[in-house]
Amino acid sequence: VTDAYPLKKIKAPSVTPAQLAQLPADVLNTLYQAVLEGDIEAANQVIDQILDFDGYVAEVIQAMLKEYKFDELQELIEAATM
Repeated sequence: VTDAYPLKKIKAPSVTPAQLAQLPADVLNTLYQAVLEGDIEAANQVIDQILDFDGYVAEVIQAMLKEYKFDELQELIEAATM
């Protein structure tokens, strides 16, 4: 049996450096440090702060951490702060 409607690959939600740049610098810097250190607990505390500013961004960052996308997140933060 062939599927007449093949499943499309759904792209995971993402954030842009511009969206991250909207966050307060101290919050972004703290998140960056937590990501560099691989400190998920500290990163989760920062995500709680990000929720106050942008719930969508906080959810995407949380998902990235759960998937261990530390390098990708680090690059996004670096691009947001340049």
